Amino acid sequence: MVDHQERDDGTLDQLLGAAAPSRTIVTPAIEDELARMTVAAKDEGRSADRPRRAKRTAAVGVILAVLLGGAGAATAATIGEWPWWAEKPDGKYFYTAPSGEACEVRIGKFESSDPAVEAIMRDVQGWEVALDDGAIAAAFEAEKETHRQFEADMRAQGNEPYVQSEAVLYELAIYRVIQEYADDKLAAQGVDLREVSNGPLELGWSGEIKCAEATGE
Repeated sequence: MVDHQERDDGTLDQLLGAAAPSRTIVTPAIEDELARMTVAAKDEGRSADRPRRAKRTAAVGVILAVLLGGAGAATAATIGEWPWWAEKPDGKYFYTAPSGEACEVRIGKFESSDPAVEAIMRDVQGWEVALDDGAIAAAFEAEKETHRQFEADMRAQGNEPYVQSEAVLYELAIYRVIQEYADDKLAAQGVDLREVSNGPLELGWSGEIKCAEATGE
């Protein structure tokens, strides 16, 4: 099990609270590439005339879709501040981006046809957890390899693939690490969601990433 660290640090909240609003551009997810998870990642422009800058990304995911045979769906949007569901999230995680930005991830809006599954997934989310750098690096390499294979398969079929940026792949890696964190907690508790569910296991969730960097203040 990866040793992610719990933390209690108000500095990031202050940075994010002072961050400039930004323009959001939506990048469509590639379902064929991400059989396990569908994620809509958002890249954003930044304001140059403010002392602090912010980046926000949004995602919707399907947890363990391949293993569990289900495909739940949820939506998330980024307009200004945190979306409504992220004001009271089920999980909060932190990491430092390669650029040095301090980032916060909020997870929530679990949706399933089985309330028991929803409750379990909420319970196993981390709170104020700093994600392990090594786990992120490994997940990033895995996402890049997945995308390289996707590109190769598409070209072998005579199709020109959509090439995802490394920035987006890095964000997908963050969500992969968070999913693995929840999986580890489920395993530690001896919980198999397939045994809990009363039918086909479908579980949708939403995630939001918000980053900020101080620039000399």
